[in-house]
Amino acid sequence: MPTPRLPGLGRIRSLFVALLAALPALALAAGPAPRPIGPSGRAEYRIVRIANAGPVDFATLLNAGFDVERDERREVIAYVTAEEMDKLEALGFAWTELPDPGLAEFLARQGRADGPLAPDAAYHDYAAWTAQLQQVATDHPAIARRISAGKSVQGRELWWMKLSDNPDAEEDEPAFKFVANIHGDEKVGTENVLRLIDWLTDRYATDSRVRRLVDNLEIWLMPSMNPDGSVLAQRYNAAGVDLNRDFPDLWNDPVNTPAGRAKETGLMMAWQAAHQTTLSANFHGGAVVTNYPYDGNTDGMPIYSTAPDDDILLDVSLDYAEDNAPMSASSSFPQGVTNGADWYTLYGGMQDWNMVWHGNLDLTVELSAAKTPAASTLDAYWNDNRESMLSYMERALTGVRGRVTDALTGAPLAATLRVAGRAHPFYTDLPVGDFQRVLKAGSYLLEVSADGYQPRTVPFTVAGTRADAARVDVPLWPLPTGFSATASRVAQETDGDGWLEPGEAGQLAVTLRNGGAAASGIAGTLRPLTPYGLALSGAAWPDLGPGAAAESLPPHLGLSVAPDAPAGHKLAFAIDWTAAGGARGTTDAFLVPLGAPTLTTRDATDTPKTIPNPGATTSAVTLADDAELLEADVRVTINHPFIADLRVTLVAPDGTRVRLHARQGGSADNIATTYDTLTAPADSLDVLRGRSTAGTWTLEVKDDASGNAGSLQSWRLELKSRPWEIPLPEVLLRDLARATGGATALGWWPVGSARSYRVYRGTDPKSFGGFIDATGEDADPSDTAFTDRSASAPGTLTCWLVSAVGVKGEGLLGHYGR
Repeated sequence: MPTPRLPGLGRIRSLFVALLAALPALALAAGPAPRPIGPSGRAEYRIVRIANAGPVDFATLLNAGFDVERDERREVIAYVTAEEMDKLEALGFAWTELPDPGLAEFLARQGRADGPLAPDAAYHDYAAWTAQLQQVATDHPAIARRISAGKSVQGRELWWMKLSDNPDAEEDEPAFKFVANIHGDEKVGTENVLRLIDWLTDRYATDSRVRRLVDNLEIWLMPSMNPDGSVLAQRYNAAGVDLNRDFPDLWNDPVNTPAGRAKETGLMMAWQAAHQTTLSANFHGGAVVTNYPYDGNTDGMPIYSTAPDDDILLDVSLDYAEDNAPMSASSSFPQGVTNGADWYTLYGGMQDWNMVWHGNLDLTVELSAAKTPAASTLDAYWNDNRESMLSYMERALTGVRGRVTDALTGAPLAATLRVAGRAHPFYTDLPVGDFQRVLKAGSYLLEVSADGYQPRTVPFTVAGTRADAARVDVPLWPLPTGFSATASRVAQETDGDGWLEPGEAGQLAVTLRNGGAAASGIAGTLRPLTPYGLALSGAAWPDLGPGAAAESLPPHLGLSVAPDAPAGHKLAFAIDWTAAGGARGTTDAFLVPLGAPTLTTRDATDTPKTIPNPGATTSAVTLADDAELLEADVRVTINHPFIADLRVTLVAPDGTRVRLHARQGGSADNIATTYDTLTAPADSLDVLRGRSTAGTWTLEVKDDASGNAGSLQSWRLELKSRPWEIPLPEVLLRDLARATGGATALGWWPVGSARSYRVYRGTDPKSFGGFIDATGEDADPSDTAFTDRSASAPGTLTCWLVSAVGVKGEGLLGHYGR
């Protein structure tokens, strides 16, 4: 782990490694389960402090599905249900319940929907900030717009205030955002964002600093991402979900989709996809510190987790903290900043998601030790943070900025950019094609790429950390037209079962992706690459822009299958294509399996079984048929009242282990799930593809914590498979060319069932016994190319033989001669 660049932030990692070694392996847990909703409509949870909880204890609780954090003193705070409180005791943790100020606030407001806390309260409620934003938009129509990102679970708007000198236009300007109140009981951020809106709009006409920000940035300010939680005075949204544990996560939830997430999370994800901000912050309460990515890491321990651009993240964090006197003088966080995971680890946080999926540098700013402090302190919190907020916004005007366009038409492009030597990508913002990136002073290289265009590397210099951004506009030249075949399906065949079989004819619909310049008039024919397929007719495709993909138009590509095609065979094809203007070429190969797969289902006969508490149990099923596995589904039924205690693992006959359940789910009861490639288990079942179905398959269920007992009730294995192809077909050779330094480059088309290829070299094509196996000279025996760098005497004939090797052995030989 790289050493942080601030005194006092270091951790003795070897100590943590030693502590981890004393524990069972910690599996990463998904975010905490939603809190149950009580009769009042408020989530039911209690706040407790865990006594004497060290880093290992924190990781244990996190990976058991508890909603945990650490306060300024690094004491562990948990938000628990009644069942989870019992679980804490069973795990041996001592705890003290803390008062929930939000509950008192909520009870005081019963019968006064969205009403204030008290007649003289300074906090805004939903109705008040909704009205204030509309008044600002009415009073400052030239620069302000109130815009909804959508409605919450209970129908409240997630309001944005957009500030810009041209608020209805998309301009060549960096986009910046502040988001507050993700946790509904952390309300200082809401008040500071509302005051910032007033500050900027009231001073725009007279303050040159404010005018510079509004005229040169697209500013987005959200007072509350969780308006229901604010009204309910609770951490969670109205469905009991912790929104800052609900985003896609690099470590345990790496699928960037809103499916299955809270409504408010999905709205923020959709908004960010349409608005490419490059610098932002989200406001919380519970400490006074600026927190920077990563929040997560691989083991759940609260230790430093280095993100790409760690130096820039540290720099902009210090930039915020140094202007906030209480923050910069913190006795708990040197200079008022912390790496997120170094303080405490969490998964599903918004700041990591912003950086990983959108290239947006996002900070989590904790504004107050109390989540909702006395209203009389709000002036002080605004005064402490005002300069920090303004100064941080100004950093969005520094570094490098520009546009990426088509060199021929000037049209803006969706491009990916990197600074050479830095792993963190960032992206252009359409429809303008502009970008911005925070950097410190120095000389850099900007790497720019876009679908269908030649990449470019452009040098530039940043004059200073606070200097105006270096301007780098990058026109990209289109690549020549070129296509790849990305998918195929059987659109028609003789017996109508949806699968091609020996002796049948049909049509194949093939999706082409355009990797070059825009193309029209696209047509193509199949090129058979094995002896068992025959092309009958061609097809056409719709016009395709750079990076676009489309399926062939009906009638699709006609083909027939030889009656003697062997069991398990996969037809291999490429597409010879042409396009308007004389462009032509051939795609890479793609495969079409013959025959419907066989479905084998086996239920375990040795269940139900008690799961030791703690401890493990196993159950097995044995299959005799030896076939090539295509897909594995596993149906598991377990009775257990706290499923975050459990690990469930499938072990294949060859020893491959696939984690199906890795202590996620919190205090939820029971598992009754079919695990497959679409439900995204802890490990992908795709790793089993291509293995043999024969042998003993074992399900392991392990209970890692005491206090709750359960049983494995049943499980079922469902395997789709095909016969092995024996023997493998002859390799079809593709090209032979001189390579650098006089070497010879060989290439061939892939064989569908091959695991690797063998290359033999000799001097007499009639004498195979004189050939030697040259495979050991190939860096990657599974690819379809080989560069022969061996020297041969002048005038000596050199020949090569190439064969495919599958699970059941070597196939027929193809050959080259020179």
